[in-house]
Amino acid sequence: MSDPLPIKVIAGLGNPGRDYQNTRHNIGFILADDWVHHLGWKWKRSIRFRGEWSKGILEDQTVSIIKPHTFMNASGKSLHMILKYLKLDPSQLMCIYDDITLPLGRLKLSIGGGDSGHNGVKDIKRLLGNDFTRFRVGVGQKPHPEMDLKDWVLSSFKSDEMKQLEANKAFYRNSIEKVVQTGPVLAMNTINQK
Repeated sequence: MSDPLPIKVIAGLGNPGRDYQNTRHNIGFILADDWVHHLGWKWKRSIRFRGEWSKGILEDQTVSIIKPHTFMNASGKSLHMILKYLKLDPSQLMCIYDDITLPLGRLKLSIGGGDSGHNGVKDIKRLLGNDFTRFRVGVGQKPHPEMDLKDWVLSSFKSDEMKQLEANKAFYRNSIEKVVQTGPVLAMNTINQK
């Protein structure tokens, strides 16, 4: 399996607004903000893409990063617009998002696959197909089986959980850059083993 096209757009998924800032569902926004800050890039509001957008040069190629403001369940609208505008294939998109099937902080990289009940991913698949790369970050399973999934993903990280995620941020940044540098197939070999 080889990467036909390089990753050119990275999407951090989440919900806009202060109420959602440090929730499990917003891990994509959290890591997108961290990466943009680390690179010294700037966010711009984009009416066209319905979100915040930043871009710069990484490894001699132009890379865009976006935080859709369409709310999680309609993430596909924003990503459809940016790919169409930049004339890119869905295989050139990587989405960063929360995964309740993974332990807190664990990272798993994959291409294609199911949506695992994630409504943001479901919407992206509906509009763009299944060929995009998934950068899934574990937010832990519900503490009680009877707890509503929505209540769990919209709950805030506890302070000890935030410390754990903070300690992992350099690894997440390096992993994003590895995907851009080598393509997701090669990156998977190292990222998924750690």
